[in-house]
Amino acid sequence: MPTLIEAVRDELVAAGELRLHVVQWGEAGPPVVCLHGLTANAFCFQAFADALATDYRVIAYDLRGRGRSERPAQGYSVPIHAADLDQLLTALGLERVALLGHSLGALIALFYAAWRPERVSKLILVDAGRLCPGVRPRSSLPG
Repeated sequence: MPTLIEAVRDELVAAGELRLHVVQWGEAGPPVVCLHGLTANAFCFQAFADALATDYRVIAYDLRGRGRSERPAQGYSVPIHAADLDQLLTALGLERVALLGHSLGALIALFYAAWRPERVSKLILVDAGRLCPGVRPRSSLPG
């Protein structure tokens, strides 16, 4: 039976007006931030952490409304999830990261990379569909 690498961080982090549940495996190396799909949570990346955490800081979080993250009554679009990611990276002091997204998380990561390319060093998309027609990153977020 494989040995699971234990998380070095498992806590709620204030990201803007929301508190998001963050899990981190590994303490050294470049950060890889993982975004889960619609019905998952941060712990679905345990196998990635087991493979990568000796060389990378593997960070996953529960999207708003999922897992242990706060559940606002509204605000679940891809652009809003991308804004949450931006605020979370700032709260964690991460300027530039590799993003690994699965399913809905891949769409959020893709949108984020188009909106904030200076903050993304690498983009890994797993089982992604595509953004809806007419969604343009720069016009979808305020400011």
